This record gives sequence, structure tokens and C-alpha cells, in this order.
Amino acid sequence: MKKFCKLLTAALSLSIFLSGCVSSPQNSSSEVSADSEVSDVENTENSETTEAEEESEPVSENEETPEDSAEKSEDTEDSAEKSEDTEKTDNSAPQTIKAESGKYVYDYADILSDDEENQLTEYIKNISSEKMINSAVVTISSSGDSTSADYAKDIFSQLYDNAGNGLVFVLNNDTKYDYLLKTGVCDKMIDTNALNAALFSATELFVKGEYKNGIMEMMNLSESCPSHIFDEIGVYSVEELQFIENRLANGNKDISVILTANTSDTGDYDLCKIWHDRRYPDGSGYMILLNTALQQSAVYTNAEITGNLAAAFATASEYLYQKEYYLAMDTIINYIDY
Repeated sequence: MKKFCKLLTAALSLSIFLSGCVSSPQNSSSEVSADSEVSDVENTENSETTEAEEESEPVSENEETPEDSAEKSEDTEDSAEKSEDTEKTDNSAPQTIKAESGKYVYDYADILSDDEENQLTEYIKNISSEKMINSAVVTISSSGDSTSADYAKDIFSQLYDNAGNGLVFVLNNDTKYDYLLKTGVCDKMIDTNALNAALFSATELFVKGEYKNGIMEMMNLSESCPSHIFDEIGVYSVEELQFIENRLANGNKDISVILTANTSDTGDYDLCKIWHDRRYPDGSGYMILLNTALQQSAVYTNAEITGNLAAAFATASEYLYQKEYYLAMDTIINYIDY
């Protein structure tokens, strides 16, 4: 009986042991399956992440994003603006002009043909000689920070040291604001109405592209200035200048008179010769110089002057001392002309 009980107990224990071994693989399989599902989910997410990362990979340096294209477009615009600025700078007129003998036209805007520039040069050269006016024409595409008026004044200073009667025209092809500088006799003799009329006509010609004719319209204003009396110090009124001009133009001899306040190292006689050669390039005529600063006179001519000219000079000097400038001039004119 005891042996039977021991055998029964052993059999039950073996049965329980075998039962546990069968259920354990099932639980193990279930856990693996669960782990496998988690792993698949994770792999799926990793796969999606990988695809997303592949889609959002940085582009090649040679490829452009919309942002890069926009930046390059802005850079291109900036470059174009800089290019335009460079062109303006290149076409702008220089702030310093060097005087050259026989040069009166400075076409920095490049709007005149060579033939037109030569025609203007010849015309202004005649103004410089016959009217004794320090003249110039300057065309520009930009005057930099200066206005056309300031630029004209700078040019007159650089070319003529602000001396004498002046007429300088600046045609600003950029701002379309043109300016005519008038000094000395030119300022007195060219009235506002004549100036406005000339500007109106010139502007119409500029709009048509007829730059040479428009410039001629402006420089023709010099025709109202005298050709025989050159008042460098502004002592005569418009009426007096017109009266003296009429008298000299209708005299027996071709006589011109210049009033100056010369105190330079160049003597009056030498200065009188310079003015004579400028006014009479063919060597004819008479030039009388009255120096109001030193109360003395000079005459230069290639013709022969007979008689005692020194006596006329002495009388003229007395009048100059008394500031009777017309009487001083009249004394010498009478001596030469009759």
C-alpha cells in the first residue's frame, strides 16, 4: 500500500511537470509575437522616418531652393543697380576741367557729332574774339552733387579764373535742368525776357534731339553784347555802353576800348597788346586800355600813330583820377580817330 501511494504520488508529479513544460512554450511564443509586432511598428516608423528624411535631405550645392533663387534674384538686381551706378559715374562730367587753347566745347554727354562740335567751336571762338567774352559750352550726363548752376560757376572759375565778361552754358542731359552763366557785360546786356525766350526755343530743339541748334540759340544771346567797348569793372550802365558802342562802331577807324583795374605783373602795354591780338587776329584796329586802378592808359596798334600821344595820355590820366571814365576814353578816341 505504501509502495502504491508512492507510485501514485510520483505519477501525479510527473503529470504536473509535463503540463508545465507544454504551457511555457505558448507563453514564450506569445511574448515573441508581441515583441515582433512592436518591432514591426518601430521598423515601420523608422522606415517612414527614413523616407521623410530622404525627402528632406539637403539639396546639392548645385541645386537651388526657391529661397536661393530669390536671393540670387535680389543679388542680380543689386548687381544691375551697381552696374547702372557705374555707368552713371563713368558718364558723369569731371569736376575739374583743364583749359585748352582753342577749346570751347566740352561734350561729356556725347550728344554732338564731330561736325556739330566743330561748328559750335568756330562760332564760340568768334564770340571770344569779336565780343571779348570768355565763353564755353559743357554738356553733361550728371553733375554729381552739384546743381547745373554751381557746376557752371565752377567751370568758369577753372577755365577763366572768374575774370572778364563770361558766358557759359551747361546742358544737363540727366536732370534736363540747363543753365546759362552770365557775368560782367553779358549779365547787363542780356535781359530776362530775351533769356527766357531763348531757353524756350532751345528746350523745344533739345526735345527734338537738335542739340547743336539749341545750344546755338543760347549762345546767340551774346549778339546783344558790344563789340568795341569792354567794361571789365562794370562802371558803365546799359545805356552808356550802347551809346559808346554806337560811337565806336561808326567812327573813322576801328577802335576798341577796354576798362580794367589791372595790378598784375603784366604791364598795361603788354596787356593791351594781348587784348588787341585777341580782338583783331588779322592785326588791324586799335586797342585802348584804361586802367582805373593805376589811373593810366595804353594803346596798341600795328598802324602808325602820328602826333603827341603822350599829351592825350596825360589828359586821360587826370580824368581817370577824377573817375571821369567816359571823358578819359573820349580824349584818346578823339586823338586817334581824327
